Amino acid sequence: MKTGAADSAWLRSVYSYNDDSFDGLILVTADVGARNAAREISEGSAPRIASNLDELRHLLDEEQSVATLEQADKFRTAVQTKIDTPEDLHYLADLGPRNWWSPAALDRDFRSDWEQQETDIASVGAVEIVGSATYDPWSDAVTGRVRVPVTIEEQYARQDASGDSPEYLFVTYNASVEAGVTVYLNTTREADAVVDDEFAVVRLAVDDDSVDQFNF
Repeated sequence: MKTGAADSAWLRSVYSYNDDSFDGLILVTADVGARNAAREISEGSAPRIASNLDELRHLLDEEQSVATLEQADKFRTAVQTKIDTPEDLHYLADLGPRNWWSPAALDRDFRSDWEQQETDIASVGAVEIVGSATYDPWSDAVTGRVRVPVTIEEQYARQDASGDSPEYLFVTYNASVEAGVTVYLNTTREADAVVDDEFAVVRLAVDDDSVDQFNF
């Protein structure tokens, strides 16, 4: 789209229609006044701007590339910040059928004796990037696979030998979640990175040597 400095009114209309953002849009103009007006409308953040159609074709032809160290660090930090709040990773414990995690130490006899009540993620470790993350310049997003070490806590119950009172047992163990994640860096708006809520779970793994049990 071409514009001049006098068209700031319709620039504001476009900005408002696009949810008060220039995200996903490219302003094609060599007019310095129009560029400044766009930055003023978006409160200082720089929208994507091409001076001419050749620059526009270059922007549209950009392809995904391996994320830089800085981009990968922002990606990892954003994921870590999100899951450091336990509620944000809690739902992973409930994916799939019951006992998805299935420590080998909890054999068939154990499961026939005890009834599983709850599975929860008790703690979360440092996020690791598995392989190479990729950067998409059009969406300003980094996508990659992360591995998150976690401590799982399961609660079990059964009736005591007399059948009069319930007994409870906690089982804890170390595990890990591998998932595909996308993080929108928001560098053009100088805003905080945003983590897509959809974690594409790849693998859940258990450290069987870490299984521990205690009654309460």
